[in-house]
Amino acid sequence: MDQALEARAGEVRLAMLGSHATITAEQAKLVELIAESVEHELWQADGATGLAQRPSNRDSGQETAQGAKRAGNLVDAASPGGEG
Repeated sequence: MDQALEARAGEVRLAMLGSHATITAEQAKLVELIAESVEHELWQADGATGLAQRPSNRDSGQETAQGAKRAGNLVDAASPGGEG
C-alpha cells in the first residue's frame, strides 16, 4: 500500500471513530432525557397520552431542531461541570 493510501486510511479510520463517539454520546443524552421524561411523566405536558407519542409527529422540522438544541443545553447544564 502506498503512503498516500495509508495516510487516507488512517484519516478515514479516525473520522469513523470520531463519528461513532459522537453518535454514542448523543444516544446517551437521549436515554437520559427519556429516563427523565418517564420519571416525571413529562410527556403529559404535551397533551400526549403516553411516552410513545412524544416526540410528536405534529412537530415541524424547525420545532424538532429547536427541541434538540434545548435538550442538548439541558443535558449539558445537568452534566458534571456543566453550567447548571
